[in-house]
Amino acid sequence: MDTTHAFRISAIVGFLGVALGAFGAHALKGHLMAMNMGDVWEKAVFYHLIHAVVLLVVAGRPVFSRVAWFCFLIGIVLFSGSL
Repeated sequence: MDTTHAFRISAIVGFLGVALGAFGAHALKGHLMAMNMGDVWEKAVFYHLIHAVVLLVVAGRPVFSRVAWFCFLIGIVLFSGSL
């Protein structure tokens, strides 16, 4: 994988973070509040977005570290996905 693909995937991951945040705030709000899971959803989206920014930074560095980039991507899936 080169930096162009990593940068594009990072942008898509960031878009998904924003989309999931909006989906939770509007479409799932009543359901999440009924289950007392609103804070968990907010935390998951927050960490998703933080990691998406880090993915963009790592992809934009002059020396692209694939291992670091993939570790952050896997972290998004495992941590935010588990919440």
